[in-house]
Amino acid sequence: MNPATLKTHEVKTVAPLQSFATAHATSMRVAIVEDDPSQAELLTHWLELAGHHCHHFDRGELLIRSLDQESFDVLVLDCLRFREHPTHLWVDKALRYIDQIKPRRTFFTLRCCRGSAACPRWPGMAG
Repeated sequence: MNPATLKTHEVKTVAPLQSFATAHATSMRVAIVEDDPSQAELLTHWLELAGHHCHHFDRGELLIRSLDQESFDVLVLDCLRFREHPTHLWVDKALRYIDQIKPRRTFFTLRCCRGSAACPRWPGMAG
């Protein structure tokens, strides 16, 4: 996938997710696709404190299967990769989920250890 494809979708940072969580007076149903339990717990905590109802899925396929019984206003997708990957969500697949579910809003999240002394991909980038 070419990163230019993202121009058709609005891309924002996590800061809008935090402000979004508290900016809406009505409670929304939020689907969180995140494979890291601690990250999912943090996102769920923020959103539930703001009065939203969260459902965590550790894989996108589980989200899709739930659509027979659930509907969601907002998607929060852990999506970092541009190329297809056997265990992680990638951009093309995430965009297909958005097209299928048609949420009012979607947020992409990612976590990167770049700059950390423990980072295997970017050694020496700390500090």
